Amino acid sequence: MLVPLAVGGTTVIGALVGASFLLIWLLMKAENRDEAEEQAQRAADNAEEPQ
Repeated sequence: MLVPLAVGGTTVIGALVGASFLLIWLLMKAENRDEAEEQAQRAADNAEEPQ
């Protein structure tokens, strides 16, 4: 898994994939899981709303 990420890291798609995995890892490692889920839901709601 790490090799494709390292190879794709120089591309925009690779960077986005890496950032997605990092975000998921941070959410899973969060001490306050409820707060992390609430922040993720807020981020999803903000992404759906037109700016």
